[in-house]
Amino acid sequence: MCMHFCNHDFAKWELDTKYMTRIEKSIYLDMRTLVLTEKGITSDLEMLYRHLNVKTDEEIEAVTFLLRDKFKLDKRSNTYKHKDWEQELKNYKHSKRKKSNARVTERNGQSNATSNADDNANSNESNADSNAQRQAKLRQERKQLKAFLSSKDVDIKGINSVVKLRALAKDNGYDNEKNITDNAESNATSNADDNAQVTENNATNSSHNKEFNNSEFSNLKSNKKEKNKKEKVINFSFEEFWDLYDYKVGRNKALKSWNKLSVADKKAIMKHVPSYVKATPDRAYRKHPTTYLNNQAWEDEIVLPSEQKPQATHPSHQQFAPSEQPLPQPQKQANEPKLPDPRKYVYFCGEYFYPLPNMTTLETHRHVMEVSKNEGQDLKTVCRRLLEKVTMEKVA
Repeated sequence: MCMHFCNHDFAKWELDTKYMTRIEKSIYLDMRTLVLTEKGITSDLEMLYRHLNVKTDEEIEAVTFLLRDKFKLDKRSNTYKHKDWEQELKNYKHSKRKKSNARVTERNGQSNATSNADDNANSNESNADSNAQRQAKLRQERKQLKAFLSSKDVDIKGINSVVKLRALAKDNGYDNEKNITDNAESNATSNADDNAQVTENNATNSSHNKEFNNSEFSNLKSNKKEKNKKEKVINFSFEEFWDLYDYKVGRNKALKSWNKLSVADKKAIMKHVPSYVKATPDRAYRKHPTTYLNNQAWEDEIVLPSEQKPQATHPSHQQFAPSEQPLPQPQKQANEPKLPDPRKYVYFCGEYFYPLPNMTTLETHRHVMEVSKNEGQDLKTVCRRLLEKVTMEKVA
C-alpha cells in the first residue's frame, strides 16, 4: 500500500534543507519519493545510484552526504531508514485500513437490514396466501350448500352466511363429511393428471436440452483442440527471446511475464526485438526484459541513431548576420593544466585519487564509504590514508 499523494510542510522542509546545496535538495526529494512509494533506500550503492539517476562525482558525493546526515542503516532489511518518513507512511496505512474497515462494516449493516426486510415480506406474503386459501374454501362450500338446498326446494333467498346454510343443509339430510371426501378425491385425481402431464413435458425438454448441450460441448471441445494445435505450431520459447534480447537480468520475473502473453504477442515481440537491440547497442540503456514485456514495449516506435532528423533553423535564429563572419575562437594555451579523467580516477572532497589495486573506481568509492562509516572517520582522512592522490604532473 504505497502513497499516491502526501502533504508537504514547506516550513519543515526549509528548516531540514537550509544548509543543503541545490543538487542535495533535489536528490533528497527523490529519496523521499522512493521511501513513500515503498521502493526503499537500498544499501546497494550501485543500485541506489541507478534508482536516483546519479552519474557525476558531485551527485555521488551528495548521495553519500545525505545517507550519513539523514538516514540510519537497518541491517535486518539492508535498507536506509528515515524516521519521520517511515512514521508518515505508517500513519497513512493506518488511516487507509481504518476507512476500509468502516466501509466493510457499513456494507454488512446494509446487508443485514435488507435480509430482515426480505424475511418480513416473506412472512406477510405467507399469511396473505393462507387467508386467501381459507376464503376460497368458504366460497366453494357456500356454492355446494346452495346447490344442495336448491335441489331440496328450500328457500335460501337473502341467506349468504355459511353457518346458516350449514344448519339448513343439516336439517335436510346433508352429509358434510361424504361431500368433502368426494371433492378431495376429485381434486386429487385432477391434480395427479396435471402433475403427470407436467412431468412428461419436463422429461421431453430435459432430453432435448441434454442432446443440445452434448453437441454444443463436442463442438467447443473440437474447436479448442484445433486452436491449441495451431498455437503449438507457431509458439515461441522463452529461451529464443532470452538469447535474442541479450540483456540477461531478472530471468525468473521475465519468464513469468512471458508465460502470460498470447501467441500473437510473442510473435510480435520476436519481430520487434532485433530492431530494438540494434537501436540500443549499449545494454546499460536497454530496458530490463521484465519491463519490456510488462509495458508492451514491442508496440513502441524505434528510432535508430542514423534516423534522427536535424533541427530546423530560421535565419532569425542565427547569432550574427549572414554577411558577418563569426569571431575567432580563443586558442588554448600550450601550458594549460589538463584535468584528470573522472572515469579513471576517484573523486573525493575536491581531490582526485588513484583507485585501489584490483578495484574499479566505483568499487573503490564504495570501499572508502564503508571504511569511513565503520571507523567513524571523515572521508578526507580515510582517502589520504588509503588512496594515492593524483598529481597534475602525472596526469600530464
